[in-house]
Amino acid sequence: TGASVVLAEASPYAHGGVGGSGGQGTTPGSPGNGGNGGNVILAATTGDLTTNYYSYIDAGGGSGGFGADGVNDAANGGTGGTGGTGGMVSLSAAGTLTLSATISVASGYGGDGGAGYYDYNLLSYTGTGGAGGAAGNAGTISVSGASVVLSSTALDAGSDNGGFGGQGTVPGLDGGGGTGGKAILRATSGDLTLDSGTYLSASAAGEALVLAAAGNFVNNAGSFALNAPNGRWLVYSTNPSTDFSGGLVYDFRQYGLTYSGAAYSGPGIGNGVIYSLAPVA
Repeated sequence: TGASVVLAEASPYAHGGVGGSGGQGTTPGSPGNGGNGGNVILAATTGDLTTNYYSYIDAGGGSGGFGADGVNDAANGGTGGTGGTGGMVSLSAAGTLTLSATISVASGYGGDGGAGYYDYNLLSYTGTGGAGGAAGNAGTISVSGASVVLSSTALDAGSDNGGFGGQGTVPGLDGGGGTGGKAILRATSGDLTLDSGTYLSASAAGEALVLAAAGNFVNNAGSFALNAPNGRWLVYSTNPSTDFSGGLVYDFRQYGLTYSGAAYSGPGIGNGVIYSLAPVA
């Protein structure tokens, strides 16, 4: 936190640790679960916040450890560890927030299940495979400034996969995937601009990705700049005649609604662009 903040080739790291693998033995050891990601909070209380291209902010969850492979006296493979949950990244500025960075709050992978014991004399497995561990859940990203400019920026609030089941007389089941996270970007009094090289992805269900500009929305990053594979993205601004959508393909357009921070409750379905300008009869 500071009056103004500049992040130059810095990498705030709050990634969860990787769980250790389970040890083999007559009583196999349990693998460790992936650690949860921490929180990264950067705030410029009266001025601007700026990062450069080489900044990497990681608050993702750690991967679960591998399940133990079976041994002669304990033939079944062990279950993989659970992936960690992603943390929170919050960037805010009273002035302009200029972001050129990679930010991740992705979930941790589940650990792979251990293989059943393989008897080389019999040339076959004698134990079942362990189940893969479940992936963790992704975290959240919040970006807010009077004006917001993103250039060559990648935001990842995605969910990772569960671990693979181990081989055996009966293969283990794969672990379940995690739940995706959300990202909210807000320009509180000015424009919100996406410049070339920017790609924003959030895989939560529902309102996964929300961009809100008190001024104009300017998309110079192209038609694939926004990605919400399990939910939808919404862009709030003022007036379509002063915006530049950059080829974004939306499902609905609505007028006469200003972003309040609350979830959208209008009639639109799918990805949408929403303007505070009220239509004139």
